[in-house]
Amino acid sequence: MNKNLYGLMNWPEIEGIVYAECDKPKELLGAHVTGKGLLIQIMRPDAVAVKLHIDGRKTAVNMEKVDESGFFAALVSSKKKLSYTYSVEKVNGEVTEYTDPYTFANVTKPEDYKAFLAGEEKNAAHIFGAHERTVNGVKGVLFNVWAPKALSVSVVGEFNKYDGRVHLMERIEDTGVFELFIPGLAAGCGYMYEIKRQGKGTTRKLDPVSRQISSVPITASVVSDENMPDSYAWNDGLWMIKRKKEAGKKKPVTVYEVSLTDWLKEKSADELVDFVKQEGYTHVCFLPVAEYLNEEMNGYSTLGYFTVTHRIGGSDAFKKLVDDCHNAGIGVIIDWNGAYFGTEVKGLYDFDGADAYGYLKPSLEKHPEWDVVTFDYKKGAVRSFLLSSVLMWLNDYHIDGIRIDGVASMLYLDYGKQPGTWTPNMYGGNENLDAIEFLKTMNKYIAKRGDGCFTIAEESSGWFGVTAADNDDPLMFTYKQNNCWTKDFLEFMGTDPLFRKGEYDKLTYGMLYNYGEDFMLSLNHDDFREKAFVDMVSGSDEKAHLSDIKAALGFMYAHPGSKMFAAGQDEGLEKFMSELNKFYAKNAPLYELDNDPDGFMWLENSNPEETVIAMQRADSKGNKLVIAVNFTPVRRENYRLHVDVRGKYKEVFNSEWKKFGGDEKVNGQIIKSDNDGDDMEYIDITLPGLSLVIYNSEPYTQLELEEIAVLKRAAIAKKEAMRKAAEAEMLELAAAEEAKRAVEARKQAEKACMEALQAKEEAVRKAEEAARASEEIDIETKKKLEQLKKKMK
Repeated sequence: MNKNLYGLMNWPEIEGIVYAECDKPKELLGAHVTGKGLLIQIMRPDAVAVKLHIDGRKTAVNMEKVDESGFFAALVSSKKKLSYTYSVEKVNGEVTEYTDPYTFANVTKPEDYKAFLAGEEKNAAHIFGAHERTVNGVKGVLFNVWAPKALSVSVVGEFNKYDGRVHLMERIEDTGVFELFIPGLAAGCGYMYEIKRQGKGTTRKLDPVSRQISSVPITASVVSDENMPDSYAWNDGLWMIKRKKEAGKKKPVTVYEVSLTDWLKEKSADELVDFVKQEGYTHVCFLPVAEYLNEEMNGYSTLGYFTVTHRIGGSDAFKKLVDDCHNAGIGVIIDWNGAYFGTEVKGLYDFDGADAYGYLKPSLEKHPEWDVVTFDYKKGAVRSFLLSSVLMWLNDYHIDGIRIDGVASMLYLDYGKQPGTWTPNMYGGNENLDAIEFLKTMNKYIAKRGDGCFTIAEESSGWFGVTAADNDDPLMFTYKQNNCWTKDFLEFMGTDPLFRKGEYDKLTYGMLYNYGEDFMLSLNHDDFREKAFVDMVSGSDEKAHLSDIKAALGFMYAHPGSKMFAAGQDEGLEKFMSELNKFYAKNAPLYELDNDPDGFMWLENSNPEETVIAMQRADSKGNKLVIAVNFTPVRRENYRLHVDVRGKYKEVFNSEWKKFGGDEKVNGQIIKSDNDGDDMEYIDITLPGLSLVIYNSEPYTQLELEEIAVLKRAAIAKKEAMRKAAEAEMLELAAAEEAKRAVEARKQAEKACMEALQAKEEAVRKAEEAARASEEIDIETKKKLEQLKKKMK
C-alpha cells in the first residue's frame, strides 16, 4: 500500500464502517481534501476491483483494497473536491458504474425536524421515507428514518445485496434522524432499513412511513412514485363539496361495518357499493385497510401506517372504491389503530433497540391473546407519526371518518398491565396524560378542517368526556360507541322471552346517561366473535329468529344514537334492513334531537310483565313518531298506549309486514286518540308477537278539535238523555211492577173477601145446624125426662 495512503487511513473509523457501526459515515467515506491530496474512500464488499472516473480526466484511477472486507481507497492529486463516479467489477466480471452517495451533503437540516420532534408535524411521510429527488443535477432517492437510539442505520435492498455496510446512513446531529441520498435508485425499488441496536444485534425493518410495501410475501418497502398521491383522478368533487357544506349539521348516520379483505374473497368491490347503496346505509366502515402481517389479528396489528394493504388491491384500487362509494352517496369510515402495534420483527416493535415507538405490553380486554405494544405518546415524534398517518388517510384517500379501536388502552397507563410494569403520571394517577393530549390535538386538527370529517371512539372504560356533548374538557371525538348499551342489550336479547321481564331494565338504562355523550349504537364484529346474532335470539324456527332480530334492530334504530351494524348478521334481513335504513334517513325525529331531551319521551317503560316498551321521538319542527316494541311472541290486541299528541295515528312501519316475512298486512287505518276525561290521550293498537310498530302522529286541526268538541258534547248530551230515558224506563218498569203488585193485591183481597163470605155463610149454616141440633137435643132430653117422671110416678 502507498505509504501516503496508508498514513491517511483512520483504522478505528474504518472498522466502524466494516462492522456497520458508524453513524457518521460521511466523515470517512467519499472525498476529503487532505494535505497530501484528495482522499476518496468507498465500501463495496461485492467488488473485486473498483476504479475511479474523475470528470475531466481520461484515465481511470485504480482504487486500493485496504481491507479484505471490501474497503477501497485512493489518493488523487488535487487540492479540492472533484466530481467523480466509480465502477465496481464483481466476481462474475460484471462492471457497474455508480455515483458515490457520500459526495453529497446532507439534504435536510436539524431544524427541518423541529415540528416532528415536538409532536406538531402533520405530514411526516413528506419528510421521512424514501423520495425521488434530484440533487446537484443527479437523480436518486433520498432516505430518512427516525431511529434515535440506533448505533447505526443502513439502507439495504437488492441493489446492494442487502449488505448493510454499503449504504450506511448519516445521523443528523441530535435529532435521532438518519439520512442518505442514493443516486441511481428510482420508484419501484425495494428497500429496508438495517438497524444495529445497542446490545441487541442487527435487525431489518420496513420503513415506518412506507407508501408502498411489496406483497406475497411482504419483504420490503418500495420507493413510491412521487406523484402517487395525485396519480388517481378523483371524481367525487360534488360529494366533497356537499360534505363540507353540511359539516356540523345533524344528519342520519347508519353504518355498515365490513371487512373489505373478507368481502373481496368472494365478491367484487362494485358489488359492495351496490349492496350498501341498496341497503340504504349512509356510510360503510372498513375494518383496518392499512398493511399488516398477522392474519390472526384481523388487520389490527398494523405494519404500514401509510400503506394500503395489498389484500384489497393497493392504493389506486382503494381510491377507486372510495370514489365509487362517494358517487353512490355513501360515506367511508376506516378503522385506524393508534392505540397499539404488533410485535412483528419487521415492524415498529423494538425499532431502534430502545423502544422508539413504545414498549408496554397490555392485555387487551377483547383480545387478551394478542401480543401488542402501546405507543409511547410522551414522545413528540410518536405523536407526529400518528397524527400524520390519520391526516394522510383523510387527505390522500378522501376518507370521511376515522374509528379508533382500543381507546381505553390509550387513556390509562395501567390498562391491561401488571403492577410494577407501569409508572404513574406526574400527579400520581393512572391517566395517560400524553395520550389524552394527543387525542385532543388530533381531533382538534380534524375539526378545524371544517370539511365534515369525523372521528369515532371505541372506548370501553366509561371515560367521561369522550365527545363534546355536555363536557367541559372533552377528547373531542365526534361519536363514542356505546359499548355499555350494547352489552346490556345483547344480554337482554339473549334471554328467553319468558324471562325477559327480569331483564327489562336493561332496555331503559341507556337513557339515564344518553345525554352525556354523542353516542353511536353499535352491534359490530367484536360483539359476534363467539356467537352470531341469530344464535343469540329466541325462536323455535328461522322465522321466529328473524322476527326477534327485526324487533331488536327496530328498537336499536328507535333509540337515540347513530347506528352501526356488522356485515354477516343481516342474512335473510336484506329487505327489512333496506327499508329500515331508508325510513330512518327520511324521518328526522329518529336522529335530529338524539342529544336533546326534547327529542325523546318514554310512553311505556314500566311493563316488564308483557315486556312491551314504547317511546316517542320528535324533531325540531314538531314532527313526532310513536314506536312500540313487543319482545315476547304473544300477540297484544287493543294494547292501550298513552300518547302525547291529540291527533290521528297511522301505522307507517311494522316489522311483521308480509314483505318482511311476517304475517301482517300493510293497512292505512287511522287511529284517533281519545282520553279518559283526565287529559291522558291514548290509542289502542295491535302488537304482533316479537315486533316493532311505528306510528306517525298528526295533531287535530282546530276545525277537527271543534268538531270533536261538538261531537263530544253531543255524545255527552245523548248519554245524559239516554241516562234519563233509562231512568224513566226504570221508573215505568217500577210503576208497572207496583201496579202489578197492586192488582195482584186486589185480586188476593177479593179472593180473601170471597173466602171470608163463604166462611161466614158456612159458619151461619153450621151455626143454624148446631142450633137445630141443640133444639133437637133439648126436645129429646125433655122427652126422656118426661118419660122418667112418668115411670117414677
